[in-house]
Amino acid sequence: MKIAIRVLLMMIALIFSSVSYAAEEEEEEEFIAEYVDEFLGGYLGVSTGVNSARSSGQIKSQSEKTVAYLMQAGYLQGGYNMKFDQNVLGVGGFADMHGYERHKNQVGYGNLVLGLNLKLARPVGHWLPYVRLGYGYGYATGDLSEVEGFSRSYGFGTEYKFAGEQWSAVIEYKTSTYSGNATRIYNKSVFTGLNYYFNKPTVVEEIVEEVDYEPLEVFEEAPPDFAPPI
Repeated sequence: MKIAIRVLLMMIALIFSSVSYAAEEEEEEEFIAEYVDEFLGGYLGVSTGVNSARSSGQIKSQSEKTVAYLMQAGYLQGGYNMKFDQNVLGVGGFADMHGYERHKNQVGYGNLVLGLNLKLARPVGHWLPYVRLGYGYGYATGDLSEVEGFSRSYGFGTEYKFAGEQWSAVIEYKTSTYSGNATRIYNKSVFTGLNYYFNKPTVVEEIVEEVDYEPLEVFEEAPPDFAPPI
């Protein structure tokens, strides 16, 4: 958890520190602005990945990292991205679905988290590294079906926008927690997936004007006058 928070803070510092460099060089601003437009507008996405869940409090269960966790986590998201001083500010909603798993102490449960999030990002070419903060409501299933409550989540990741396309590939690390009935549930997930953008990116074609160059005239210098010796 501490390592994830440190990485999150480092990414936030990197995003804001890059603003000063963009202000110093106008050419860099124009280059970044060209790619900002690729990530603007509404989008929908779906991802799948690995989740590790545990609980504490009245009912405790340790997380089990096994192959069974593979493909048990699903992630649906949608939102709208806006341009903000060469950065991208996004608002949206999400649904995290974590599959049922029986833990070593024979406690079996899954959980669902629904909520809203805020995304801050800065494009680097066709890449969009970002951090995300969310707030929502979590529900547990199985043996912990009575556990539900407001959830806090954060995450960081990156998108890659395919050139000239409305699709992007996503990879994200995300964690969330909520509590109810004297029991707290923790989720740690790694997702990969695709986002679809409704706005089709504008392809900017570079126009190169042909210039006819006239051949240079070469003037031969006249030989100096030769005076015979006396």
